[in-house]
Amino acid sequence: MYIVRVNTVIMRKTLLFTTVLFAFSHLAIGQTTTYKNLLGKWEGRDGRNQTGSLEFVDSSKMAMSMMGSPARSLMYSIDFSKSPAALDLYRDPSRKGMALKCLIQLLDANTLKWQVFPSGDRPEKFDEDSPGTLIVLKRVK
Repeated sequence: MYIVRVNTVIMRKTLLFTTVLFAFSHLAIGQTTTYKNLLGKWEGRDGRNQTGSLEFVDSSKMAMSMMGSPARSLMYSIDFSKSPAALDLYRDPSRKGMALKCLIQLLDANTLKWQVFPSGDRPEKFDEDSPGTLIVLKRVK
């Protein structure tokens, strides 16, 4: 009888531990960023007070406007396995090698941090000392 009671206690603890572990892993997976979190239009001003906007249309197409210029249609690829995510912008799929290198990170559901690296040398983290290439955007639609 003592063995049955010990086994029951162990089974209950194992079941409770498994349930808690499943719940936490489900929450973590649910917070994974995908392109769907980016869909819509984002606007903001950089450190030099110049306006810009990004509009993510689908999983590979977007429009970009800087300093009041007309929006340019671009293609993009993004690697969400990194934080911040590596974002490459290009006009033509055959010219992916000539992509504009960027970093992007959702700060919350309606705030996006984006930095462009025109030299092509994209670091792992944002370069806070370069206000002309770093912009925080807010979702507008």
